[in-house]
Amino acid sequence: GANTLDAANAVMESGLAEFAHPNFYMNLEFHGIPNDSYFNYQWNLHNTGQVINDGHTGTPDADIDAPEAWDKTLGSSSITIAVVDEGVTSNHPDLPNARQVRLNGSNFSTTVPGNDPSPVSNGDHGNACSGIIAATRNNAEGVAGIAPNCKIMPVKILNPSASSSNIANAITFAKTNGADIISNSWGYSGITDPNYIPAIVTAIQDAVTNGRGGKGCIVVFSASNSANHNIGSNGVVGFPSNVNIAGVLTIGASDRYDMQANYSPTSNPASANNQIIDMVAPSHRAYPSQIAGEDFEIWSMDIPGATGYNPQSSGVYLPSSGTNYQSYTGRMGGTSSACPEVAAGA
Repeated sequence: GANTLDAANAVMESGLAEFAHPNFYMNLEFHGIPNDSYFNYQWNLHNTGQVINDGHTGTPDADIDAPEAWDKTLGSSSITIAVVDEGVTSNHPDLPNARQVRLNGSNFSTTVPGNDPSPVSNGDHGNACSGIIAATRNNAEGVAGIAPNCKIMPVKILNPSASSSNIANAITFAKTNGADIISNSWGYSGITDPNYIPAIVTAIQDAVTNGRGGKGCIVVFSASNSANHNIGSNGVVGFPSNVNIAGVLTIGASDRYDMQANYSPTSNPASANNQIIDMVAPSHRAYPSQIAGEDFEIWSMDIPGATGYNPQSSGVYLPSSGTNYQSYTGRMGGTSSACPEVAAGA
Protein backbone atom coordinates (compact mmCIF):
# COMPACT_ATOMS: atom_id res chain seq x y z
CA GLY A 1 0.00 0.00 0.00
CA ALA A 2 3.00 2.36 -0.05
CA ASN A 3 3.10 5.28 -2.43
CA THR A 4 5.03 4.09 -5.48
CA LEU A 5 7.01 7.30 -5.84
CA ASP A 6 8.00 7.23 -2.16
CA ALA A 7 9.04 3.58 -2.49
CA ALA A 8 11.12 4.32 -5.60
CA ASN A 9 12.80 7.27 -3.86
CA ALA A 10 13.62 5.13 -0.81
CA VAL A 11 15.24 2.46 -3.01
CA MET A 12 17.23 5.10 -4.88
CA GLU A 13 18.37 6.81 -1.66
CA SER A 14 19.57 3.50 -0.24
CA GLY A 15 22.46 3.55 -2.68
CA LEU A 16 21.74 -0.05 -3.69
CA ALA A 17 20.24 0.76 -7.12
CA GLU A 18 21.54 2.48 -10.22
CA PHE A 19 18.05 3.89 -10.79
CA ALA A 20 14.58 3.38 -9.35
CA HIS A 21 11.23 4.61 -10.62
CA PRO A 22 7.71 3.30 -11.12
CA ASN A 23 7.10 1.31 -14.32
CA PHE A 24 5.16 4.11 -16.00
CA TYR A 25 2.77 3.61 -18.89
CA MET A 26 2.77 6.60 -21.21
CA ASN A 27 1.69 7.63 -24.69
CA LEU A 28 4.48 7.54 -27.26
CA GLU A 29 4.86 9.69 -30.35
CA PHE A 30 6.90 8.76 -33.41
CA HIS A 31 8.91 11.85 -34.25
CA GLY A 32 8.20 13.26 -37.67
CA ILE A 33 5.74 10.54 -38.76
CA PRO A 34 2.55 12.32 -39.89
CA ASN A 35 -0.98 10.95 -40.13
CA ASP A 36 -1.47 11.72 -43.84
CA SER A 37 -3.37 8.84 -45.48
CA TYR A 38 -0.76 7.93 -48.08
CA PHE A 39 2.43 8.79 -46.19
CA ASN A 40 3.42 5.14 -45.90
CA TYR A 41 3.72 5.07 -49.71
CA GLN A 42 6.02 8.11 -49.72
CA TRP A 43 9.16 5.98 -49.60
CA ASN A 44 11.15 8.85 -51.09
CA LEU A 45 10.56 10.71 -47.82
CA HIS A 46 10.82 7.74 -45.44
CA ASN A 47 11.96 4.37 -46.79
CA THR A 48 11.73 1.48 -44.32
CA GLY A 49 11.60 -1.20 -47.00
CA GLN A 50 7.80 -1.05 -46.87
CA VAL A 51 5.63 -2.45 -49.66
CA ILE A 52 4.77 0.33 -52.12
CA ASN A 53 3.34 0.45 -55.65
CA ASP A 54 3.13 -2.75 -57.68
CA GLY A 55 4.27 -4.86 -54.70
CA HIS A 56 7.75 -3.36 -54.76
CA THR A 57 9.99 -2.78 -51.75
CA GLY A 58 13.17 -0.76 -51.47
CA THR A 59 16.32 -0.38 -49.42
CA PRO A 60 15.69 1.05 -45.95
CA ASP A 61 16.89 4.66 -45.67
CA ALA A 62 17.08 5.14 -49.46
CA ASP A 63 15.19 8.39 -48.91
CA ILE A 64 15.65 12.07 -48.02
CA ASP A 65 15.24 11.64 -44.22
CA ALA A 66 12.15 13.84 -44.11
CA PRO A 67 11.06 12.79 -40.57
CA GLU A 68 14.51 13.63 -39.24
CA ALA A 69 14.35 17.02 -40.96
CA TRP A 70 10.86 17.69 -39.60
CA ASP A 71 12.23 17.39 -36.07
CA LYS A 72 14.23 20.52 -36.92
CA THR A 73 11.91 22.50 -39.23
CA LEU A 74 8.75 22.31 -41.30
CA GLY A 75 9.81 25.31 -43.36
CA SER A 76 8.64 28.89 -42.95
CA SER A 77 5.70 30.94 -44.22
CA SER A 78 8.23 33.64 -45.07
CA ILE A 79 9.72 31.42 -47.80
CA THR A 80 8.05 31.28 -51.23
CA ILE A 81 8.86 28.57 -53.76
CA ALA A 82 7.81 29.29 -57.33
CA VAL A 83 6.81 26.21 -59.32
CA VAL A 84 7.18 27.06 -63.00
CA ASP A 85 5.06 24.36 -64.59
CA GLU A 86 1.49 23.40 -65.68
CA GLY A 87 -0.22 25.30 -62.88
CA VAL A 88 -1.66 24.49 -59.45
CA THR A 89 -5.32 23.89 -58.49
CA SER A 90 -6.89 26.74 -56.56
CA ASN A 91 -7.71 25.69 -52.97
CA HIS A 92 -6.54 22.13 -53.48
CA PRO A 93 -7.58 19.97 -50.47
CA ASP A 94 -3.90 19.53 -49.60
CA LEU A 95 -2.70 23.02 -50.58
CA PRO A 96 -5.18 25.79 -49.71
CA ASN A 97 -4.83 29.25 -51.19
CA ALA A 98 -3.66 30.49 -47.78
CA ARG A 99 -0.36 28.78 -48.66
CA GLN A 100 -0.38 29.71 -52.33
CA VAL A 101 0.81 33.00 -53.78
CA ARG A 102 -1.59 33.24 -56.73
CA LEU A 103 -0.85 36.39 -58.71
CA ASN A 104 -2.42 38.17 -61.64
CA GLY A 105 -0.32 37.75 -64.76
CA SER A 106 1.08 34.39 -63.64
CA ASN A 107 -0.31 32.30 -66.52
CA PHE A 108 2.29 32.40 -69.31
CA SER A 109 0.79 29.48 -71.26
CA THR A 110 -1.24 31.92 -73.36
CA THR A 111 -0.04 34.52 -75.83
CA VAL A 112 -0.97 37.32 -73.45
CA PRO A 113 -0.27 36.32 -69.82
CA GLY A 114 -3.46 35.50 -67.95
CA ASN A 115 -4.45 35.71 -64.30
CA ASP A 116 -5.39 32.10 -63.50
CA PRO A 117 -2.46 29.69 -62.99
CA SER A 118 -4.74 26.64 -62.65
CA PRO A 119 -4.17 23.42 -64.62
CA VAL A 120 -6.51 22.29 -67.37
CA SER A 121 -7.35 18.88 -68.88
CA ASN A 122 -4.93 16.24 -67.53
CA GLY A 123 -2.10 18.70 -66.90
CA ASP A 124 -1.31 17.66 -63.33
CA HIS A 125 2.48 18.06 -63.47
CA GLY A 126 2.51 21.36 -61.56
CA ASN A 127 0.19 20.02 -58.85
CA ALA A 128 2.37 16.94 -58.44
CA CYS A 129 5.57 18.99 -58.15
CA SER A 130 3.94 21.41 -55.71
CA GLY A 131 2.57 18.62 -53.53
CA ILE A 132 6.02 17.11 -53.17
CA ILE A 133 7.22 20.47 -51.90
CA ALA A 134 4.43 21.76 -49.69
CA ALA A 135 1.32 19.56 -49.40
CA THR A 136 -0.30 20.02 -46.00
CA ARG A 137 1.27 17.70 -43.45
CA ASN A 138 -0.55 15.86 -40.65
CA ASN A 139 -4.09 16.67 -41.81
CA ALA A 140 -5.26 13.03 -41.94
CA GLU A 141 -5.60 12.99 -45.73
CA GLY A 142 -3.48 12.91 -48.85
CA VAL A 143 0.29 13.24 -48.74
CA ALA A 144 2.87 15.11 -46.70
CA GLY A 145 4.90 17.89 -48.28
CA ILE A 146 8.59 18.20 -47.45
CA ALA A 147 8.36 21.90 -46.50
CA PRO A 148 4.68 22.24 -45.57
CA ASN A 149 5.01 25.63 -43.89
CA CYS A 150 6.42 27.25 -47.04
CA LYS A 151 4.28 28.92 -49.70
CA ILE A 152 3.89 27.89 -53.33
CA MET A 153 3.79 30.46 -56.13
CA PRO A 154 2.26 28.79 -59.21
CA VAL A 155 3.67 30.20 -62.45
CA LYS A 156 2.11 28.48 -65.43
CA ILE A 157 4.10 27.99 -68.64
CA LEU A 158 2.73 24.74 -70.06
CA ASN A 159 -0.58 23.12 -70.91
CA PRO A 160 -1.06 23.77 -73.67
CA SER A 161 2.26 25.47 -74.44
CA ALA A 162 4.43 28.55 -74.05
CA SER A 163 6.73 30.57 -76.28
CA SER A 164 10.39 30.89 -75.39
CA SER A 165 9.89 34.57 -74.57
CA ASN A 166 6.98 33.74 -72.25
CA ILE A 167 9.09 31.11 -70.48
CA ALA A 168 11.86 33.67 -69.94
CA ASN A 169 9.28 36.17 -68.71
CA ALA A 170 7.80 33.57 -66.35
CA ILE A 171 11.17 33.10 -64.64
CA THR A 172 11.58 36.86 -64.34
CA PHE A 173 8.01 37.13 -63.02
CA ALA A 174 8.81 34.68 -60.22
CA LYS A 175 11.98 36.57 -59.33
CA THR A 176 10.32 39.99 -59.43
CA ASN A 177 7.39 38.87 -57.26
CA GLY A 178 9.49 37.60 -54.40
CA ALA A 179 10.19 33.93 -55.04
CA ASP A 180 13.06 32.71 -52.90
CA ILE A 181 13.39 29.43 -54.80
CA ILE A 182 12.34 28.64 -58.39
CA SER A 183 11.63 24.97 -59.15
CA ASN A 184 11.73 23.92 -62.81
CA SER A 185 10.82 20.34 -63.74
CA TRP A 186 10.92 20.92 -67.50
CA GLY A 187 13.38 21.26 -70.35
CA TYR A 188 13.94 20.99 -74.11
CA SER A 189 14.23 17.36 -75.17
CA GLY A 190 17.63 16.35 -76.50
CA ILE A 191 19.01 19.92 -76.64
CA THR A 192 22.50 20.17 -75.10
CA ASP A 193 23.51 23.67 -76.20
CA PRO A 194 23.77 25.59 -72.88
CA ASN A 195 22.94 28.85 -74.72
CA TYR A 196 20.12 27.42 -76.83
CA ILE A 197 17.65 30.22 -76.02
CA PRO A 198 19.56 33.34 -74.88
CA ALA A 199 16.42 34.98 -73.45
CA ILE A 200 15.95 32.09 -71.03
CA VAL A 201 19.64 32.07 -70.11
CA THR A 202 19.47 35.81 -69.39
CA ALA A 203 16.34 35.38 -67.25
CA ILE A 204 17.98 32.62 -65.19
CA GLN A 205 21.13 34.72 -64.72
CA ASP A 206 19.01 37.66 -63.58
CA ALA A 207 17.11 35.50 -61.07
CA VAL A 208 20.28 33.94 -59.66
CA THR A 209 21.95 37.35 -59.39
CA ASN A 210 19.18 39.78 -58.43
CA GLY A 211 16.47 37.70 -56.77
CA ARG A 212 15.85 37.55 -52.98
CA GLY A 213 16.64 41.21 -52.54
CA GLY A 214 20.03 40.89 -54.21
CA LYS A 215 21.04 37.59 -52.59
CA GLY A 216 19.87 35.70 -55.66
CA CYS A 217 17.10 33.13 -56.06
CA ILE A 218 17.94 29.46 -55.68
CA VAL A 219 17.12 28.02 -59.12
CA VAL A 220 16.60 24.26 -59.42
CA PHE A 221 16.20 22.28 -62.67
CA SER A 222 15.49 18.63 -63.44
CA ALA A 223 18.28 17.18 -65.55
CA SER A 224 16.11 15.23 -68.10
CA ASN A 225 14.93 11.63 -68.40
CA SER A 226 17.02 10.81 -71.45
CA ALA A 227 19.15 7.89 -70.22
CA ASN A 228 18.51 4.16 -70.48
CA HIS A 229 21.29 2.56 -68.49
CA ASN A 230 19.70 -0.83 -68.95
CA ILE A 231 21.00 -0.77 -72.55
CA GLY A 232 24.10 1.35 -71.93
CA SER A 233 22.76 4.81 -72.80
CA ASN A 234 24.03 7.53 -70.42
CA GLY A 235 21.62 10.22 -71.64
CA VAL A 236 22.27 13.97 -71.71
CA VAL A 237 21.75 16.91 -69.38
CA GLY A 238 19.35 19.00 -71.42
CA PHE A 239 18.79 22.73 -71.79
CA PRO A 240 18.25 24.76 -69.67
CA SER A 241 19.41 22.54 -66.79
CA ASN A 242 22.91 22.69 -68.32
CA VAL A 243 23.24 26.49 -68.39
CA ASN A 244 26.70 27.74 -67.44
CA ILE A 245 25.45 29.78 -64.49
CA ALA A 246 26.91 29.31 -61.04
CA GLY A 247 24.20 28.64 -58.48
CA VAL A 248 21.79 26.73 -60.73
CA LEU A 249 21.23 23.26 -59.26
CA THR A 250 20.86 20.43 -61.79
CA ILE A 251 19.08 17.42 -60.31
CA GLY A 252 19.21 13.78 -61.35
CA ALA A 253 17.33 10.87 -59.78
CA SER A 254 18.17 7.96 -57.52
CA ASP A 255 15.80 5.02 -57.04
CA ARG A 256 14.26 3.07 -54.16
CA TYR A 257 17.47 1.02 -53.87
CA ASP A 258 19.71 4.11 -53.58
CA MET A 259 21.04 3.49 -57.09
CA GLN A 260 21.05 5.75 -60.15
CA ALA A 261 17.57 5.75 -61.71
CA ASN A 262 17.61 4.07 -65.11
CA TYR A 263 16.57 7.23 -67.01
CA SER A 264 18.72 9.72 -65.06
CA PRO A 265 21.65 11.04 -67.13
CA THR A 266 25.25 10.62 -66.10
CA SER A 267 27.62 13.57 -65.73
CA ASN A 268 30.24 14.02 -68.43
CA PRO A 269 32.89 16.46 -67.16
CA ALA A 270 34.73 16.29 -70.50
CA SER A 271 31.80 17.78 -72.39
CA ALA A 272 31.85 21.41 -73.50
CA ASN A 273 28.09 21.54 -72.94
CA ASN A 274 28.12 21.56 -69.11
CA GLN A 275 26.96 17.95 -68.73
CA ILE A 276 27.06 17.97 -64.93
CA ILE A 277 24.59 16.57 -62.39
CA ASP A 278 24.94 18.55 -59.15
CA MET A 279 22.97 16.16 -56.93
CA VAL A 280 20.28 13.51 -57.05
CA ALA A 281 17.08 12.90 -55.14
CA PRO A 282 14.85 9.79 -55.04
CA SER A 283 12.29 9.06 -57.72
CA HIS A 284 10.89 6.04 -59.58
CA ARG A 285 13.33 3.40 -60.77
CA ALA A 286 12.57 3.08 -64.50
CA TYR A 287 9.92 3.42 -67.18
CA PRO A 288 7.90 0.30 -68.06
CA SER A 289 9.38 0.44 -71.55
CA GLN A 290 12.87 0.21 -70.04
CA ILE A 291 12.45 -2.42 -67.31
CA ALA A 292 9.40 -4.69 -67.23
CA GLY A 293 7.29 -4.31 -64.10
CA GLU A 294 8.52 -0.80 -63.29
CA ASP A 295 6.33 2.31 -63.34
CA PHE A 296 5.90 5.73 -61.75
CA GLU A 297 5.83 5.41 -57.94
CA ILE A 298 6.05 8.87 -56.35
CA TRP A 299 2.91 10.02 -54.50
CA SER A 300 1.66 13.59 -54.61
CA MET A 301 -1.30 15.85 -55.39
CA ASP A 302 -3.57 15.42 -58.40
CA ILE A 303 -6.25 17.56 -60.03
CA PRO A 304 -9.43 16.85 -58.02
CA GLY A 305 -11.98 14.76 -59.90
CA ALA A 306 -11.57 12.50 -62.91
CA THR A 307 -8.91 14.60 -64.67
CA GLY A 308 -5.18 14.55 -63.97
CA TYR A 309 -3.12 11.42 -63.34
CA ASN A 310 -5.75 9.60 -61.26
CA PRO A 311 -7.44 7.68 -62.80
CA GLN A 312 -4.74 6.58 -65.23
CA SER A 313 -5.44 6.37 -68.95
CA SER A 314 -6.25 2.69 -68.42
CA GLY A 315 -9.03 3.68 -66.01
CA VAL A 316 -7.18 2.29 -62.97
CA TYR A 317 -7.27 4.44 -59.83
CA LEU A 318 -4.21 4.89 -57.61
CA PRO A 319 -5.21 5.65 -54.92
CA SER A 320 -8.70 4.16 -55.19
CA SER A 321 -9.94 5.00 -51.69
CA GLY A 322 -9.52 7.51 -48.89
CA THR A 323 -10.63 11.08 -48.27
CA ASN A 324 -10.66 13.02 -51.56
CA TYR A 325 -8.71 10.15 -53.14
CA GLN A 326 -9.20 11.52 -56.66
CA SER A 327 -7.19 14.58 -55.57
CA TYR A 328 -4.02 12.46 -55.23
CA THR A 329 -1.85 10.25 -57.41
CA GLY A 330 0.67 7.49 -56.88
CA ARG A 331 2.06 7.84 -60.41
CA MET A 332 4.53 10.74 -60.44
CA GLY A 333 8.20 10.27 -61.20
CA GLY A 334 11.29 11.09 -63.26
CA THR A 335 13.79 13.80 -62.49
CA SER A 336 10.64 15.96 -62.40
CA SER A 337 9.99 14.49 -58.93
CA ALA A 338 13.60 14.77 -57.80
CA CYS A 339 13.80 18.50 -58.64
CA PRO A 340 11.03 19.69 -56.25
CA GLU A 341 12.50 17.52 -53.46
CA VAL A 342 15.67 19.60 -53.70
CA ALA A 343 13.67 22.84 -53.99
CA ALA A 344 11.81 21.87 -50.81
CA GLY A 345 15.05 21.08 -49.03
CA ALA A 346 16.41 24.46 -50.09
